[in-house]
Amino acid sequence: MPVNVCVKFPNGTSKTFKSTTNVARPDVNAALRISGIHGYRTVVPISSRGKYMVCASSPGITVLTTGVSQLGCKAVTY
Repeated sequence: MPVNVCVKFPNGTSKTFKSTTNVARPDVNAALRISGIHGYRTVVPISSRGKYMVCASSPGITVLTTGVSQLGCKAVTY
């Protein structure tokens, strides 16, 4: 499943990094009683100190979802 990770940098610019679910998440499989690989990992190069806002989203890929699903955001200070 595709995942987009959008990073807002301290200088106000934003960049989206494309990823895909490719990390095992046995906790998700157990909680939802499903199988598959549902985790993701994205490396974002940063070079300056400051506050970053990182948000992840994924396009709806089943008949039960439409549009983009927001997976969450987190403020990160480096």
